[in-house]
Amino acid sequence: MAAQVFRRCQLSVPGSSEKMMAKAAGMGVDFVFLDLEDAVAPSEKRPARRKIVDALNGLDWGRTTHCAIDPSRELTPVASMSTGVGVMVATKALPAGTFKELIALAQKRPVSVGNYGIGSGWQLMVAQLKKLTGAQLDIINYKGTGAMIGDLLAGHIDIGAGSLLGMSGGLGSGGLKPLLVISGPRSAKLPGIPTWADEGISDPVFSNLAECNMLLGPAGLPAGIVSTLATLVRQSVTESEAVKNVREQLGSQDTPLTGEALQQFIGRTWPTYQAMTRTVGLKME
Repeated sequence: MAAQVFRRCQLSVPGSSEKMMAKAAGMGVDFVFLDLEDAVAPSEKRPARRKIVDALNGLDWGRTTHCAIDPSRELTPVASMSTGVGVMVATKALPAGTFKELIALAQKRPVSVGNYGIGSGWQLMVAQLKKLTGAQLDIINYKGTGAMIGDLLAGHIDIGAGSLLGMSGGLGSGGLKPLLVISGPRSAKLPGIPTWADEGISDPVFSNLAECNMLLGPAGLPAGIVSTLATLVRQSVTESEAVKNVREQLGSQDTPLTGEALQQFIGRTWPTYQAMTRTVGLKME
């Protein structure tokens, strides 16, 4: 059995700072995370990617873990929970009140589409929808749901999507209108709002692009630990008031996936994500 490596000390440094990455390489910590998200200004992200590549290839990291993870081989899935009901919404002023009206509109003129994160299931769904319908759906990328909702409410973009919880403020105020349930079943919180299947779209890409929160461990995690953690996740949905409260707001009705059911979910969804990511042309730089 391979020796277990305990990462006692983990350090995060901004990928935009060559000085800080050089210092981190010489500190001898167990694990260094070169951050490209919150620690790096949007205007610096592209040059930061190049700086990180140079740092990984050019600095002496000693015993510090140096990894580019292949999740299909180097991680152990433990359990997953859905992110609840996902909903496509439109700004109040958009001259389309249903999904069918939206597609008809987008076949006549461009419709701007807010995307809460590059590579999201929503972005890949939009790409497939364009292919199936010929709709002119122009993706506008955002760094998170909050900024996207702000532009939706201000009328700067036409449509977007996100979790029921994330969209609840705009829906509750009447500033946004729901058009379609894009993930999860029909919800009593969205009466009358159809799903992809209800609208006659049966392409498995849409159901396979389900987003979830997944608990993962390192490759080789002992089966007994996997089983214990999976049991705790399953128990949390009935015994933890905090978890139950969040799931209620998300509209979650699923049972956490573990064991063979989780493996089947991964076997169905991951290849779709990989294929659609290639189709859209997304890649790490």
